[in-house]
Amino acid sequence: MKEYFPGIPAVRYEGSYSTNPFAFKFYNAERVTAGKPLREHLRFALSFEKALCTQGADLHGSPTADRLFGASPANPMQYARERLYALMELLHKLGVRYFTLRDRDLAPEGDSLRESNARLDEMTECLLYLQQVYSVQPLQVSADLITHPRYMNGSATSNSAEVFAFAAAQVKKALELAYRLDSLGFCVTGGREGREHLLCVNETLEQDNLARLLRLVAAHAAAIGYKGELSIRPSPPGAVRGAYWPDSAQCLAFLRRYDLDSAFRITLGEGATLAEFRTLLQGNALGSLASPCFHASEQAQGSASATAATLAMRELLHSGGFRSGGLLLESLPQRSSNTLEDLCITLLLAMDAYALGLTLAQRTLLDGRMEQFSRDRYASFTYGIGKAILEGTADMDALETHALQRGEVSAASARQEYLEAVLHSLLFRGN
Repeated sequence: MKEYFPGIPAVRYEGSYSTNPFAFKFYNAERVTAGKPLREHLRFALSFEKALCTQGADLHGSPTADRLFGASPANPMQYARERLYALMELLHKLGVRYFTLRDRDLAPEGDSLRESNARLDEMTECLLYLQQVYSVQPLQVSADLITHPRYMNGSATSNSAEVFAFAAAQVKKALELAYRLDSLGFCVTGGREGREHLLCVNETLEQDNLARLLRLVAAHAAAIGYKGELSIRPSPPGAVRGAYWPDSAQCLAFLRRYDLDSAFRITLGEGATLAEFRTLLQGNALGSLASPCFHASEQAQGSASATAATLAMRELLHSGGFRSGGLLLESLPQRSSNTLEDLCITLLLAMDAYALGLTLAQRTLLDGRMEQFSRDRYASFTYGIGKAILEGTADMDALETHALQRGEVSAASARQEYLEAVLHSLLFRGN
C-alpha cells in the first residue's frame, strides 16, 4: 500500500522530556483534565485545505511545497484521490479523528456546475468508504465561494443575480455533502463578501442578499433533515478591503440584525482576539476555533504560545467547552519550511500548545487566586448601594443621595501586574 508520509511514524505521547520530533510532549489524548479526556475537550480537526491543498505560494513567489503526492496536475481527479488518501494517512498518524473540508478541495471544479457536482458525488463515495475504514468524521464542511473568478465581486453579495444563483446552487450541494458525510457542522465563510469602494456598491442590497442566502441555508438544512451546527466565519484577511464580516463582532451584529443568531454560530478564524473568544463563549455563539488563533509574539509562528493558549483554554473551561465544534488545525509551516516533515511537526506543535494550555488553565482554576481576586475586586456590588444597583432598586435620586453622603471616592488599583505574576508562577513551574 502506498505511503504518503514515508519516514513519519504514528505520533505518540512521550512526555515533555522526549527529544523525538515526532512525539507529543503535552498532548496525551486520554489524560483526564476537568472531568474529560483531552481529546474530548479539544476535539482537534485537521484542515484538508491548509494541510494538503496549500503549497507555499505567496504574492511574491511560486509554490515551494510539493503536495501532489505523485499525481499529475493534468489529471485533477487523480490528484484529488491521492490527496484524499494522504489526508487519511495524516489523520491516522496524528491520531486525529476529525477534519474540515471545502467542496472544491474534495473534488476539483469542472467545466460546468453539472460536471462539478458529478465529480463531487464520485469523491463523496470514496470519502464515505474511507471514513468507515479510518473511523473519522468531518467536523465542518463548507463551500468554496472565494477561489473562482466568478466570485471576485462576492458570491451572495455579487451585483449579478446569476452569480448569486450559482453560489446558492453550490452551497446547496455542499450542505447536502455535509449531510451525507454526517458532518458535525456546516460553515458559510465570509469569502469576498464586502465592498472594495463605495462608489458603485448598493450595500443595503448586498447585505440583504447575504442574509437571504443564510436563510436559504437554514431552510434547506431543515428540509433535508441535517442536524449539524450551522455557522458563519469572518472573511479571510486580505480577501476583500471592506469585508461585511471582518471579525466576530461584525458577524454577531449581522446575525442579530437579520434575526439569524438562533440559527447560526460563529467560527473564529486566524487573527481573532481573546476578547472575541470570550464574548462568543459568553453569548453561546461560538462554533469552532481555528488554530493558530492567538499570537503572543512573532516568534509564535505555527503554534500558539503557552500563555495565549492557556488564557484561551481558561475561557473554554469556564464556559463548559465546545458544543459541537472544536479546534480547527489550520497551522501552516513557513514558506521556507517546505517538507512533509515540517508540515507534520507544525501540526504537532499546535496540538501540543493547546493541550499544554488546557492543562495549565485547569491548574490556574484549581489554584483559585485569580478567581478570588476577581470576586474581591467587585465585592462592593454584593452589599449596600452596589447590591441595590444590581437589583435595579436604586434610582437616580437614591444614587445621588448616596454620593452626596459619601463624599469624594477613589478607584482602587487594577493590579494587573500582580495577576500576571500569579499567572507566570503557575505557568512556568515544574509540570
